[in-house]
Amino acid sequence: MRRITILLALAGQLFYLVGLVANREILLRSDTTVFLRTVPVDPRDPFRGDYVALRYDINAVAADAIRGRLAEHRHEDDVPVFAVLDPVPGSTDLVRLGHLTDTVPRDRLFLAGTTVQNSRFRAPKGGLAARYDIETLFVQQGHGLEIEAKRGRPAGLQVPMEIELAVNTGGKAAIRGYRWSPIGITFDIARFDGQVAPEAHVTLHNVSDETQWLVDPGDHCSFGLIPGDWGADGWPAGSPLCERITPTPADVRRLEPGATYSVALNLNLARWHLDVDGHPLPIDRIGELGTERFRVVYRPDPSWSEILEVPGGQLWLTELPSPAFTAVGRID
Repeated sequence: MRRITILLALAGQLFYLVGLVANREILLRSDTTVFLRTVPVDPRDPFRGDYVALRYDINAVAADAIRGRLAEHRHEDDVPVFAVLDPVPGSTDLVRLGHLTDTVPRDRLFLAGTTVQNSRFRAPKGGLAARYDIETLFVQQGHGLEIEAKRGRPAGLQVPMEIELAVNTGGKAAIRGYRWSPIGITFDIARFDGQVAPEAHVTLHNVSDETQWLVDPGDHCSFGLIPGDWGADGWPAGSPLCERITPTPADVRRLEPGATYSVALNLNLARWHLDVDGHPLPIDRIGELGTERFRVVYRPDPSWSEILEVPGGQLWLTELPSPAFTAVGRID
């Protein structure tokens, strides 16, 4: 009897594993494929071999991006959630979080997940953490640290890793592969005297093997300032000049492989103030000093491709955010 029980248990485990593999293979044949960007995290677990631990904007969602009654379940595990995905401006297949909801979206691309109490995802204050079973990418032995080194750290060059996902109509996803953004970013801020917003230094790097073309008209109007947590509705930024500007060929920056484009942005100027309840404020006046997070983002207008031509190529008009930082100089 004991032998039969053991055999039945083994058979049950085998059927379960076969079912998992079969379901994943069916999912990988899905016609819907998108790319979702990750952010750097620690990569390695010595007991499981080489893999890359993945984290996305959909894992740590700000309060402003939560819909329905999910806010009531911030401190619970395994509550079903649905991350609605929106296209990233300037890209044909890259997506990011639109909002998180507790009801199945209609006629929208979404991922189905569950809430989780896990410090790895670091949900912002008042926000919510969730997982979707796409947070681990297994790689060839020895390649995990190599991939993590390329993704970078906040204080150095970061190259966005974009995970290819197959998504079915129920919001379940499986990882098909990954690619690297052709443009990476480094970010630093000048010393801060405690009274004014800092100066941000942003450098865009061509990390690809091909020439890339960027555009930056006027008072660095391809750059903006946003809340540090993706998905938050946040505060609009930018001057009226940038809203009316039309770029010219002189505003196009040609970057050969390995070349960079750098800008210095004085965040104390009115151009970089954010609207809070109808009042424009510098970032050192928003929230509790040193705790509110912001990002500088390269975000050119995708429509500029219709008025600008580059020889033998096309403009790279995809959004690219900096690491999050605070007014007192901490970079996450």
